Amino acid sequence: KIADFKGQTALMIVADAGDAELSALLAPISDVDAQDYLGRTALHAAVAGRSPECVAMVLERNPDVARVTEGGKNSALHTAVQFAAPGCARLILEEFPGLALMRNTMGQTPLTMARAIVSDLPSWRKAMSREGRIAGSDEDVAALMVLLISP
Repeated sequence: KIADFKGQTALMIVADAGDAELSALLAPISDVDAQDYLGRTALHAAVAGRSPECVAMVLERNPDVARVTEGGKNSALHTAVQFAAPGCARLILEEFPGLALMRNTMGQTPLTMARAIVSDLPSWRKAMSREGRIAGSDEDVAALMVLLISP
């Protein structure tokens, strides 16, 4: 339950790295609702790590999914869209379908955010690369769109 100078807990760090083994050890003894300096929780971190296994472990701890990032007010589902992580988005939507209607600071639901990404995939990929992040494949983006459009 100790955080570093940025407010990141050990669970956030290993979940962001997609380390399911360490996440399994840390999730039961961690505060899954702790937020770092940007407002990200362990669920946001697991999604950013593009790890459905880590997302499932955090979801088992019954996180407060109403917690959003500081500036953008992005939910964990918005983060799944940002990282084009359909496996993570599916798990979140199964337990919290209402997040599909949540709007961020720009007034975007996860679906409208996904449409904005699709409208300019090269810029999105470049932005993700600048942040040292892996952008989802075209197939991931397509699967995410289907997931968000389906009732």
